[in-house]
Amino acid sequence: MTRGGFDLQRYLDAKFPGHLRTDSELRRQWAARTAATAFPELDRDLEFVFIRSRRRHCAKFEAAGRGGIIMDDGMSDLLGLGDLLLLDGPYVDDAGLAFAAAQYAEAFHVEADAERTIVAAAQANRCPLVLELLCERRHDTPGRSATMLFLLLHEVAHFAVDNGIPFVTPRTEDVRRMLGSLVEQNENFAFRLKSGESLADLDTSLGLDPSAERDMMLGQILSYIGLIRDDAELIREASCDFVALVGLAELRVASSAVEGQKKISRLTYREFGDALFIALRATKLMVAQEMIRRMAGHVVAGSDPSELAKPFARLNARSNIITNLASEYFNDVVGGFEFDTPHRSDEPAKAEDPRSLFRGGVELVHSRSVERLFNPIDQLSRFFGDPVLYSRVASEFMVKQFGYEKPPLEDLEPFADGLIASAPF
Repeated sequence: MTRGGFDLQRYLDAKFPGHLRTDSELRRQWAARTAATAFPELDRDLEFVFIRSRRRHCAKFEAAGRGGIIMDDGMSDLLGLGDLLLLDGPYVDDAGLAFAAAQYAEAFHVEADAERTIVAAAQANRCPLVLELLCERRHDTPGRSATMLFLLLHEVAHFAVDNGIPFVTPRTEDVRRMLGSLVEQNENFAFRLKSGESLADLDTSLGLDPSAERDMMLGQILSYIGLIRDDAELIREASCDFVALVGLAELRVASSAVEGQKKISRLTYREFGDALFIALRATKLMVAQEMIRRMAGHVVAGSDPSELAKPFARLNARSNIITNLASEYFNDVVGGFEFDTPHRSDEPAKAEDPRSLFRGGVELVHSRSVERLFNPIDQLSRFFGDPVLYSRVASEFMVKQFGYEKPPLEDLEPFADGLIASAPF
């Protein structure tokens, strides 16, 4: 399809090699209606393209006067699968590790590192029943489609933010303000560390006396502040997160807002909050995916570990900013609108303050994200980043898999391709 000097198919072939088109007129119409409802001030006609690829990556394109959004069903599936790890329900040990290893396998495959692809896939398959169960469950989980919805809004938000469409300006200013608050909090902590003040009110075992631990933490905090302060890419990504979160909330209340009144009908505080939690979980999963991609590229290139400091600081700050803004936004809506169905409870009089319930939910999402997403990512990053440990484990695995004569690269590559193609993830 070539229009206005832009060949979309050639673009897709270059950016998403081996992709499959999953377009349909109904899907394109649905996407256009969704964007228009979530962002009524968006005055641009966008083209929506649906594909499935191993890159698991959504994107926008702008060329020859055209603008469009590329939605990758592979990315939607990945986030829908990961969302199950963060939701209520039984958690199987090592499920988070298997999920992270599966993403490392795909990231190493994109980097054309066949051996690491095979090793990571083998680690993922140590927990195959978990992944198969998750893949079966994801098709019946409403959160999967909701996660895809947030991805769609996030990419549309990129188009709006990058083109300076006026309706996003207040959200970007909110992000700048929250980034300033985050920097200030860290500066205050750095001052307390430097002055030798007691930190008994914080979750730390540091004593009052000067110590190497205090000095190291102070250095880390000052470095973090320098990396995130006024960072343009951080502001851009966090703005897109927040614009998408507000858009998702707009979709949720569009049919419930009472015209001309500060009133929301037929919607509970919990149901409204659930929409924001979809966005929060999706953002954490996107941050986790980007961390894995960055780490895989760093390991394969053998680059200096310090090169990861900037992107990892940015990803950490991005997660903090959207979490704080979501809580603030929930409080503003709950405090500024009347919900005629505020809660559903057997004992409504004993219902807790919705703000405290939302804060509790934020803490739960954070703790689960650390346990089930970021700790496994860190564990595997240390494994793949340790040349001695990785080399020993990889050698033992290759001997077990292929015998004492390691196959040449031209044989390893198709084996790695087969593992990726057949894996339950």
